[in-house]
Amino acid sequence: MKIDRRDVLSLAGGAAAGLAVSPLPWRLLGDTAIWSQNWHWMPRVPRGAIEEREARCTLCPSACPVKLRMTNGIVHGVAPNGGALCPAGFAAHHLAWHPLRLRECRRKDQAVPLEEALSSLRAAVAQRRGAVAVLDLAPGRASSLLHRRHMAALGGAYLMPPRIEGGTAHAVEALLEKRRALAADLASVKAVLSVSTPLLDGWAAPSSAVERGFRLIQAEPHRSRTAGLADEWLPVKPGSETALLLAVGHCWLKRPEMAQQLERLKGAEAWRQAAEAMPPQRAAELAGIEAARIEAAAADLLGHRPSLVLADGDPVGGPLSREARAAAAALNILLGAEGFRPVPPLPLPKDWTLAEAQSLEEAGDGSIGVLIIDEPWPGVSVPWQLVEKKLARGAVVAAVTWNRAQFARHAEWLIPAPVWLEAPLDAAQPHDAPRAQIAVAPAVMARPKDTISAAEATARLAGVEMTAADEFAALAQAAGSEAAQIGDNGFYWSSEAKGAAPAAARIAPEQWTAETWLRAAAPSAASPAVVAFGWRQAAVSPMLGKLWQESELREGPQQAVLHPDLLRRQGMEEGVLARLMSPRGAWPVRVRAAETRPDVIAVCGGPSLALACEVRPDGAWTLGEAKVVKS
Repeated sequence: MKIDRRDVLSLAGGAAAGLAVSPLPWRLLGDTAIWSQNWHWMPRVPRGAIEEREARCTLCPSACPVKLRMTNGIVHGVAPNGGALCPAGFAAHHLAWHPLRLRECRRKDQAVPLEEALSSLRAAVAQRRGAVAVLDLAPGRASSLLHRRHMAALGGAYLMPPRIEGGTAHAVEALLEKRRALAADLASVKAVLSVSTPLLDGWAAPSSAVERGFRLIQAEPHRSRTAGLADEWLPVKPGSETALLLAVGHCWLKRPEMAQQLERLKGAEAWRQAAEAMPPQRAAELAGIEAARIEAAAADLLGHRPSLVLADGDPVGGPLSREARAAAAALNILLGAEGFRPVPPLPLPKDWTLAEAQSLEEAGDGSIGVLIIDEPWPGVSVPWQLVEKKLARGAVVAAVTWNRAQFARHAEWLIPAPVWLEAPLDAAQPHDAPRAQIAVAPAVMARPKDTISAAEATARLAGVEMTAADEFAALAQAAGSEAAQIGDNGFYWSSEAKGAAPAAARIAPEQWTAETWLRAAAPSAASPAVVAFGWRQAAVSPMLGKLWQESELREGPQQAVLHPDLLRRQGMEEGVLARLMSPRGAWPVRVRAAETRPDVIAVCGGPSLALACEVRPDGAWTLGEAKVVKS
C-alpha cells in the first residue's frame, strides 16, 4: 500500500485531535497537580482568608525583603518585595516541612525530652573537663553577639569556622596598619577577577546577577553558574590559583603607572620576588590556559578602575589556600584597596560583655570539653577533622540543628532548632556591601514543641533570663531604634560605611619566602583532579532541587560533572550512577557531561560533601586524592 504525504498529515492531525479529546493527558496533568500539593514537604494550607506580611529572608547575608502569603498562621507563598530574590528564597518556607528536618531531641539513637538534654549539658559544663565553647557555623549575625555574651558569662569560648565568604576581605584586613573590618563594595567597582568564588551564585545579593554593573572575569576549573554569567571564563587547573594571581602581579609590576602603588608593598620583598619569578608564560603552563589571556585579564583590571580581586573559595569545596588569599590581598593593596570599604561595628548595649571571637584553628588541640554547634540553616558545614582534634577526651558535643543528617554520627546530642518564620532568627553580615545590618525575621508560624535556637540554648546554660527576642530588642535600642514586639514583627536596621580603606603597612608575614609562594603555585598532580563545589541553599527544599535537576538549569547535589572527552576516556555514559571514593568514605554520584576542563571531575554536593574532604595545615580543604569510579 502506498502512503503519500496527505496520509501522513491526516494521521498526525487525527492523532492530535484524539489526544486533545482523550481524558488521559488531562487526568495525568490533574493527578500531578494534586500529588504536588500533597507532598509531605509542602505546606498544608488550611481554609481561610489569605493575608500578606512583610519579612526578611535570613537564609543568606543578603537579607532580601519578601512578602509572605499566609492563611491561619501557615505561610504558603514567598515573593520578592521590591527587588530580586534567589530560587531558595521562593521556597524558604518549605524548610518547616523538610523530610530531613530534626523533629525531636535525640541522644544518639534515643529520643529524649529537651529539658533532659539541657540539664545534662549544664552538668557537663559544671564538671569542666575542658573549656565550654560554641562553634557558630553562621558567624556575623546578631545571634553571634548573643553567643559571645553567653560565653563571657560562662567563661567559655566563641569559635568561628574557617572563613570562606569574605576571606579575601579578611586577608586585606590583616595588611592594614590599623586593622578594621572590611567588606567588598560591588556597587562601586567596574571590574572583578573572581577566583573560584561563586560571586553570582549565593556570594552576592541576587540583584548582582540581574543588574551587574561591572566586568567579571571568573577563574575556576569548571563552568559554574557564575562562570556562565561572566564576561570571560578562565578554566584554570585546580591548585593553580596562586600562580594565576602571582602572574597578574608580575604584569602589574611592569606597568609605569603602578610605581607609586609599589610603595604600599613595604615588607613584602618575598611576594615581589615570587611575582617577578611568575611571568604569564610560566603561569600559563601551570594553570593550563593561554598566557595572552592572563595578560589580558591583568590589563582589564587596570583599565576598568576601580577594580577588585576575590579569592574566597567555595562554600562546599572549601576556602582557597592561605597563599592564594594573601596573593589576592596583595593585588588589592596594589589597587589601593579600592574595592573594599570599612564596615561599621554592630551596636552593643553598654552593659554587655562579650567573649573574644576566635577562629576554630586558633583553639588549642584537645582543649574543649563541652561544644555546642550552631547550625541555623542549610548549607553550612566544616570537615569533622577540624572539629575533632579540638575536643578533649570524653568531650560532650551537642548540635543545635535544623536537620538530622549533618552531625548525627559525631554529636552525642541532637537538639532540634526552629527554622525561618518559626522564631526570631537573623541574617549574617553582607559580603558584597560595606554596611552593618541587623535583619531579624518575625515568628509568624507556630514553633514545634521542644525546639530551641542555639542562642536560646547557650542563654539557658549561662543563666541569662532574657529571651532572644528581648536581646535582639536591646541591640535595636543600642542602634537608636525601637523594636516593639520584635518576635511578632521582625526588625531591620543597617548602617552604611563611609570613607575609604586605610593605607596598608605590609603584605605578607616575614617568615614567608619566595619559595613558599612558588611552591604553593603548583597545581594538583592528580589526573583527573576531583574538585568539590556546591550551592549553600541546595538543601532548602526537595521540590526546588527536583525542579532544577529536571530542568538542568544547574547541577544538583550528588552529581559529577565531566567533559565529554573525559567521560569517554573513563568508560562511563551520561546519567549512570558512580561513586565518589575518598579516604573519608564513599558517596553515590550521578555522572553528567558538561563544559569543564578535560582533566577535571567537578562534584556538586551539599554541606555533607565537606565530610569527604581532607584538611590542609592552613585550614583549607579539598577532595585531595578522591576518585570517581563506576558503581
